[in-house]
Amino acid sequence: MPISPDVNITKTPIQEVQQPADFRERISGYIDGYEQWAEAHPFMATTAETVASFAAKRAVIWTGKKLGVNFGNAHARHHVDGGEVNPIAAIAQSVVVAPVTEELFFRKFLTDTLPNTEVAQKHLGENAQKICNIVSSVGFALLGHGFDPIRERSEWHSPEKGLYNKGNISSAVAPPREWQFALPLGSLIGGEQYRRMYQKRGIKHAVGSHALNNALTIAWEGGFATRDFRRDNPGKKPTLKRVIGHARSKRK
Repeated sequence: MPISPDVNITKTPIQEVQQPADFRERISGYIDGYEQWAEAHPFMATTAETVASFAAKRAVIWTGKKLGVNFGNAHARHHVDGGEVNPIAAIAQSVVVAPVTEELFFRKFLTDTLPNTEVAQKHLGENAQKICNIVSSVGFALLGHGFDPIRERSEWHSPEKGLYNKGNISSAVAPPREWQFALPLGSLIGGEQYRRMYQKRGIKHAVGSHALNNALTIAWEGGFATRDFRRDNPGKKPTLKRVIGHARSKRK
């Protein structure tokens, strides 16, 4: 049937159907949201990221144990030994002294001061910052945790005293064939975490992240050591020195 020219035909607009965001867009949205939250709450963000980094380190170290490879710290045993001699000094060294001194060198110097020196700019050019970032994290892992040239404390001249006590230096340093080695992937994860904190939020966050990681490590290892002590010594009170001594005996 023909349509009369007087009839006005209006077209109904087609409504666009909004498609759900794909996976990448959702992830991007979550990241943007987190970055906004982290900017508003930097210390909470540093704490959360440090805990996540610590969990990743423990997973890597656990995997290494299953494979028979030390992915942790080559000289971690000395922290245990030092804890038996002087627990307060050992904790202070791990949670205060080491984070401050190591972050000042590996982060502030290597990733901030060194890339801007005339020597670095001359020899590394525009790659100076990138190379120094890599050296900061890899150097922290290898130099700080990859090898240990110190003998067992029981072989020292004065085991109950510090490494730099008279007589201990010559008796404590082992020949290269006795050095302990590790493939410190866990420390590499930590080094990257502290570098990110320094470059995103400053030295206080790098030191704080490092200190929190070390405190979590003490709590983690201490918890397992206490569990082992209770299991092997039912009825005995698990004092700090007893637990550390038991951990040392298990290592031998």
